[in-house]
Amino acid sequence: PVIAIPSTTGTGAELAYNAVFTDLKSKIKLGINTRNNYPILSILDPKIPANSPKNVILNSSLGALIRSIDCMFNKKSNKISTIFSENSFKLLYNNLPKVLKKKDNLEYWSDMQWGAYLSIAALLNSSNGPAATIAYYLSTNCNIPQGLGYAISGIYFFERNHKKGYHGYSRLYDLIENKPNKKNLSKKEKSEFVIFNLLKILKRNKLTLKTANIPKSHNEKILKFILGKFNKTNSNNIIISNRSNNPIKLYKEDLIIIIKKILEK
Repeated sequence: PVIAIPSTTGTGAELAYNAVFTDLKSKIKLGINTRNNYPILSILDPKIPANSPKNVILNSSLGALIRSIDCMFNKKSNKISTIFSENSFKLLYNNLPKVLKKKDNLEYWSDMQWGAYLSIAALLNSSNGPAATIAYYLSTNCNIPQGLGYAISGIYFFERNHKKGYHGYSRLYDLIENKPNKKNLSKKEKSEFVIFNLLKILKRNKLTLKTANIPKSHNEKILKFILGKFNKTNSNNIIISNRSNNPIKLYKEDLIIIIKKILEK
């Protein structure tokens, strides 16, 4: 029997039955996926993640935060997954700056743990978007932590979706605690506020892949990888959104822009 006690607020392994390992030679992630891995008991002890280094806190927590958004705004989301996503986002987004500022507050950490737990519950009832595919590539080919790669990739996908006219992220506006006391904001303005503040998290915590010195050749490799993953583009170079789970259709040129921003190349 498995008893799970998580040490980060990210992977949600205490809820899932997947065990992941990477074949470094073939650069493929494999898994031990069996119901025998399901924990019969999970213990969320806030004292454990409270002792984590800052980079572990950021990488794991931001990965869970982006997962909560990703699972909420894709083609496979539903009423059940949305309930989990909303509560996950609310707990993670509002408590992450608190635990970074005051690491010894166990109430904040408990909220973070539940937020990570609920983000996996959302994923198990929905799916993630194309950012997860890029994070997969970065972790297997460039040794970038999964949570960090997913967070950065997800935020730039959200930004591009917003710029292309998708303003569904406005639904997150009311879940944010510290926001301007303004009334009658449009969906576009609310969505813009959410995207701006997600980008602000990256900038404020200096989260970038620039220091990883990933060769520029990977830009084309990632593009080829993601296009291959979601079948092929049609005659107009449109990614089939149903295959990628992205809420809107994106063109090849959009992906090129997103990849450049992720790698800062």
